[in-house]
Amino acid sequence: MTRDQMFAYALTQPGAEDSTLHGGRCVRVRGHWIVNDSREPGSLALALDRETVDFLMETEPQAWFQTPHFEGWPAVLVRYEAADDDRLREQIDKAWARRATKAQRKARGSGEPSGPSFARPKDRLRETGEPSGAREREPVGSAAEQVAFGAAGSPDLRRFAACRRMTKAEGRCCAGGSPV
Repeated sequence: MTRDQMFAYALTQPGAEDSTLHGGRCVRVRGHWIVNDSREPGSLALALDRETVDFLMETEPQAWFQTPHFEGWPAVLVRYEAADDDRLREQIDKAWARRATKAQRKARGSGEPSGPSFARPKDRLRETGEPSGAREREPVGSAAEQVAFGAAGSPDLRRFAACRRMTKAEGRCCAGGSPV
């Protein structure tokens, strides 16, 4: 597949529009780029979820890669001449599905996109056993405050931290509204 064929295929997606980004050509859906020109010769960038990016780079490193600029971001570079055409179209479809509305996906017949970034809270609870957004909490407050208020995740300490932020921002304490 050539560069122009990649852009042409991406533009066949519902709601896709030809645009520019940093002086290069890109295809956008709802204002977000899905395919973008790259400074790397013979390659373009695709906006995909991190799990897919990691999988593509592991299974086909000669075609899918990241430069230091893209490391840690949900995007991957593809050497379009080296990539399998069907797989490339499939990844463009995934990039489109990440940015398309639910109505656009439904009209196209692709339903819900796959990947962790699209798991609904109920699905996440069913799959992982933890509610959406549940993660390790950073300790709140200083060590002395943690001792005074109990465990780092206790509701009292979280309220104290919120009060402290309000005190700094508004110049008053949330407990009674007295000036500090």
